[in-house]
Amino acid sequence: MWRQKALAMHERVWAKVNVQVDAGVAGIVEALGAFPTLQTLESCEGSSDRVWICFTYGNSWETSWREAAEFIFDFFAPRLFEIVGDAATIVMRPSANRGLLIDLSIRRSDVDPVRKAILELGPKFTTYQRAKPDALR
Repeated sequence: MWRQKALAMHERVWAKVNVQVDAGVAGIVEALGAFPTLQTLESCEGSSDRVWICFTYGNSWETSWREAAEFIFDFFAPRLFEIVGDAATIVMRPSANRGLLIDLSIRRSDVDPVRKAILELGPKFTTYQRAKPDALR
């Protein structure tokens, strides 16, 4: 609870930063940066046949899981799967701060097609947001 009060004392804004990541996931992490309130938390190119990226979406310190769930279920997952099929999987799980953690797992052999698909979705998301009723923004 003290953390929430401390965070509420200061205005929060989004800023893009540079960070070191495994070479095998760098393109995916960069592509995910097209979504303004998506925050990559962890990533790994793995030792198996899959790479993995964990992220949150939305202002999780102000809102609950709804913003992330809407992003994944209403926009991101259906459109990504339409383009890449089962090359990627998405799992959502609750976190201690009432938000959702989102795990994106991609077959190593499909990293580049998934990266391209995510880059393609970035501009479509802007159009999607503009078309939403004000109540859902």
